[in-house]
Amino acid sequence: MRSTTVQSEQLPLALQQQIDACCDRFESALLNGQKPEIGEFLDGIPPEGQLALRRELAAIEMAYQRTRVGHDTEGLHLRCPHCQNDVELLPEAKLEEITCNSCGDTFSLIDEEDVTLVDSGPRRVGHFELLERLGTGGFGSVWEARDTELDRLVALKLPRKSQLLAHEAEQFFREARTAAQLKHPHIVPVHEVGKEDGTIFIVTDLIRGTTMSDWLKQVRPSARETAELCATIAEALAYAHSRGVIHRDLKPSNVMLDEQHQPYIMDFGLAKRELGEITMTVDGTVLGTPAYMSPEQAQGKLHWIDRRTDIYSLGVMLFQMLTGELPYRGTAQQQIQQRIVDDAPDPRKLNPHAPADLATISLKCLEREATKRFANAEAVADELRRYLAGEPIRSRPISTVNRAFRWAKRNPALAAASALTVVLAIGGPLSALKMLRDNRTITAKQIELNGVIDEQTQRNNELRVDLGKTQEKLASILEAHPGIEDLSYWYRRVLLEFVESNQSSRTRLLQQPPTTDESQLLRQARAHLGWTYLLNAVDEHQEAITHAKASRELLNKLVQRSPDSVLLQLQLAECLAELYESQLALGEKDKARESLATALEMRNSLVQQHPDVLEYQLDQLRTSGMHLGLIKTVSDIDTRKSALQDWQAFKNELSKKLTVDAEDFYSLACYLTQHRALLPTDLSTVTTGHIPEENKVD
Repeated sequence: MRSTTVQSEQLPLALQQQIDACCDRFESALLNGQKPEIGEFLDGIPPEGQLALRRELAAIEMAYQRTRVGHDTEGLHLRCPHCQNDVELLPEAKLEEITCNSCGDTFSLIDEEDVTLVDSGPRRVGHFELLERLGTGGFGSVWEARDTELDRLVALKLPRKSQLLAHEAEQFFREARTAAQLKHPHIVPVHEVGKEDGTIFIVTDLIRGTTMSDWLKQVRPSARETAELCATIAEALAYAHSRGVIHRDLKPSNVMLDEQHQPYIMDFGLAKRELGEITMTVDGTVLGTPAYMSPEQAQGKLHWIDRRTDIYSLGVMLFQMLTGELPYRGTAQQQIQQRIVDDAPDPRKLNPHAPADLATISLKCLEREATKRFANAEAVADELRRYLAGEPIRSRPISTVNRAFRWAKRNPALAAASALTVVLAIGGPLSALKMLRDNRTITAKQIELNGVIDEQTQRNNELRVDLGKTQEKLASILEAHPGIEDLSYWYRRVLLEFVESNQSSRTRLLQQPPTTDESQLLRQARAHLGWTYLLNAVDEHQEAITHAKASRELLNKLVQRSPDSVLLQLQLAECLAELYESQLALGEKDKARESLATALEMRNSLVQQHPDVLEYQLDQLRTSGMHLGLIKTVSDIDTRKSALQDWQAFKNELSKKLTVDAEDFYSLACYLTQHRALLPTDLSTVTTGHIPEENKVD
């Protein structure tokens, strides 16, 4: 029955003999009708020989099953050499790429040297020359290839089937579109997707290294290595989630480690876009790997799957690296049932040396209820970075009382019987009856709450559908007008480049010493106010506040020296209004309200001093409109109503003034539309090419 499945000649002779002895004992047990566990035969075998022994024992078991298979059996059954769970081997399955449905790992029962390029696919796809197959997944194979046009090595992903149906090809390209939008240093980027002579393909970066699943078979990482890897993965997930993409099949075999042990997330084939698009795999409605699947995935609640699903999978990986085990064991069905009903075990029960903080972070990721997990992957990364920095984490372990409550919730009948026994023994029949009544009340409230949750879930589904339709419309617009999204931000990019190129000038401005010279005060005030405008325009509000406050102080000094200067008062009011915008953007509502009130007071004073200048009244209307926006947040309805009526009356009165024939219609129109008033009233300045002094750029 024995057949060699691995090249063991490279192992030491003594180790080969030890492996042969284990194989003989395993085969003898099978022939005697026993069901030996592969794990029992690994004791005493050095790590470098365990993988070879696993493959040998799996091959022996497969051969034994083949001799016993009947006509009513669909396929052979053997155990995964990695997780020990049952794997059904269908007749058409390839022995060099058997995938375990429980842990997601792929293993081979024949020598890898027997798998040739000719047997697995063409030697060339388009301008890509296939060199070596790197691995297989649930959808297709990954090859190392040479891009003959750019003379570079890349990874080329090909579908497993030689021909794909239309909807299957669409899924393949959807995977590429999903991954192509993610540009992160720890996410494998997609360069190209195409179709050549009926063969579709995806081109990505070639990462030299090994998958995390293969690495974990040989190495038990330290606590610090574990935290570093998981923190980096969490940061990459946080970026993907911010782009609206959920991986949904995160596991060690979908994480590559390069030669410096830096992780890279790959294979977004199961990725789901948050804005309504639900993707499926070509092999069926597979939504994840059972060993790393969240409870909501296991229950088939697709509308509940969000970024916290990936957080659960990351928790499984953290648990596995801390303990060397998975939280749940058994067949795929048993694992799914366990994660729905039972809480994950404490990692320290399997590894007493596991740090308490990392165990707490892992268990919070593995909460069965998504609302109790970390709200986002960035929070997971922050907790892990705190651990690495020696700072206390913010998560707290589950208390004994809470664990007891959860046990009672999972086992209501047993919990009720235990509680009833205690009550009868201590308090008698009356206490038992009261507990039963309370239990009915709680049950009624739970039913009511579940009804509210169902209604809210339905409403959320409707909103998600509406949002998906809106997203589709936006996508069609962007597709019909390529480049429109980039063009819409061109002006912002100009401002950003201007700010960046003048950083040294801004630093010198902030470092300038106090001065009493009025001309110098005015120049500094202008410069600070200009930086306030620019930094607010590019959303750098904190830096804008620094310059706005500096400009305010300088303008205050100038106004005190020249109290009759209307121009200085206008600039000071504008500075306060700009300071209000910055403070409001940062959520500093009290400070923003104070700045706006001062600006409005100055606007009102200017209107009273110069009632015939419409520009001052327009500024007052604009500032009072901002103030009205703050008043709307006041809980007193009468105050809000009175403020709205006063503003409406003022606006109507001002509108009447604007409809009359103004003395300088051109200047007023430019002011209303924020255009530069370049044309003067004196024709001589036009013929000489003179630019009005107030319109020159200093």
